[in-house]
Amino acid sequence: MKPAIGVFVCDCKGLVSDHLDTGRVAAEAALLDGVAFVDCRDFLCSDADLGAAVKRLCDQGCDRMLFAGCSPRSSLKFPEERIARIMRGAGLHPELFEVANIREQCAWQHSDRHAATAKAIDLVRMAHARLVGDEPAPARVPIPKRVLIVGGGPAGLQTAKDLAAAGIEVTLAERNPWLGGRLCQIERIFQTEA
Repeated sequence: MKPAIGVFVCDCKGLVSDHLDTGRVAAEAALLDGVAFVDCRDFLCSDADLGAAVKRLCDQGCDRMLFAGCSPRSSLKFPEERIARIMRGAGLHPELFEVANIREQCAWQHSDRHAATAKAIDLVRMAHARLVGDEPAPARVPIPKRVLIVGGGPAGLQTAKDLAAAGIEVTLAERNPWLGGRLCQIERIFQTEA
């Protein structure tokens, strides 16, 4: 199935558009393969704004989101956890979300508006390429709390005892007909404090 991508270009209340041409970035993003729509926003920080953006993704039949704006890793108002929670709530995979950080990496780094815009377009193209190749994470496989311990020597016995005390099912495998390992072959063991 061909990916359907919704692109959101955030102006960040002028922090981006004062330094680069967000309209041109949006126009170039619209030309990319699989892009269903491009939406320019003043900001996308609140739960209501982000929820409306994800609703638009769903209404347009999109399964992926490309965000061009600030970094969700450095932003206190736009954290990755919140994006993932809202996307999951809408039935979308949070793994199918990519960011083109055009604020910190372009708008705030370059004094030349033309160069900043060109770099922002490149970042959007790179995020798009990642997003086209992204796939949802496979469903989690439940891992039973069960352990196999090979060797019934002192270390194996102590490990089995500790794990069993922690509530983990233990299977102990020993090739000899007795437990204790080499310790059983020692004729005398001197008493120690340990």
